[in-house]
Order: sequence, then structure tokens, then C-alpha cells
Amino acid sequence: MGCDASASGSIDAGDLTCISNLIFTPDFTCLARHPVSNNPPRLTLPSELTVADGKVTVTVVIEPGDIDINATILALDYDENRLAFVDEFGAVRYYGNPASMRSVRFDPQDLGGELKVVIADLIFTPRPLIAGRLLEVDLQVLEPVSGIVAGAVGFSDNPPASFGAPNGSSIAGRAEVLTVPLFIDGFESGNFLSWSLIEP
Repeated sequence: MGCDASASGSIDAGDLTCISNLIFTPDFTCLARHPVSNNPPRLTLPSELTVADGKVTVTVVIEPGDIDINATILALDYDENRLAFVDEFGAVRYYGNPASMRSVRFDPQDLGGELKVVIADLIFTPRPLIAGRLLEVDLQVLEPVSGIVAGAVGFSDNPPASFGAPNGSSIAGRAEVLTVPLFIDGFESGNFLSWSLIEP
């Protein structure tokens, strides 16, 4: 696989950390897979969203587990019939340590994962991503029907969420998509089944 620098069998966040190591240390040997942890890294979404000023704010939280990770790649999918992303300044906010690479790509044609996110610290001495809020994304609520708007937000498998370690390896982790009810004026407007993604 052309960009599979860590030779893990897939292109993921581990390849970012591997390539960074190879740039700074040409004779570096990347590990394909980090040993499986009893407390793996995890990404989660909130259990509820509240509409305010015609918008909802989606917060992605990271729990690194017991292994230092310095890179993650994920994609967010939302119900484009009820929600919309407006590509404007301030619509995406990053938290945690000021990582060297923080990017969100909006792809309106990809209805299975409209927002592609890359967050990584790839400096010579990389700093691990810290637990807590990773980023927030504002989504507009489209014109409500009879005062009720229902929308779903979740992680996509295009690409699947992945994690990278400073030693250039891919780390098995989880992206847990909770059922996300959308609240308007205190009333729950809908629950949506979501899916879990577990890296091998």
C-alpha cells in the first residue's frame, strides 16, 4: 500500500507518526502495530445536543488511555437533511495542546463522512494528545418542520478513526458513537441508532 509507511496493512494515524520519525531520523524503524492495551484510546461524542441560535455544537472528546498517542484521524457524519456545516471562521474550535497539525476538510459530496479531521503533534519531540475536549464543530439546524428538527451525528468509517504513537506505530482504539438525541426548547426531537467502530 503506497502510503502505508508503518506497514500495518492500512493507511492511518500511525503512518503520520511514522513518516515524521523517518523525516527527522532517516534510519528509524517504525512499528506496524503497538501492543494491544487494556485501556486503549477512545473518541466519544456527547450523549445529547442542544439547539441554540439555530445551531448545535458537536464536541469530540478523546481519552488517550494508558498509551501516549500524538496523532488521530477521524471523520464525522451528520444527517445532511437536517443539519449543515457552514465553512466559516470559528465553526471549528480545537482544544488541548497546540498540536503541530490540526485540519478539518469539508467534503459535501461524501454523505457518509462529510468532515475529515487530522490532529497530530509531529515535532521532533512530539507531545502526547491530552485527555478532554479535542475539538468542537458547529452545525446549523436547517429549517424546522412543524417546529421539530431531528438530526444524527456520528463517527464515519470513511476513513475509520485511528490513533498513532510517537514510535511510529498504529494503536488499536475505539470511536464510540453514542445515540445522540437533539433537543429543542427542552423537548427531545428524536433518537438515532448509531454504530461503534473498533479498530483491529
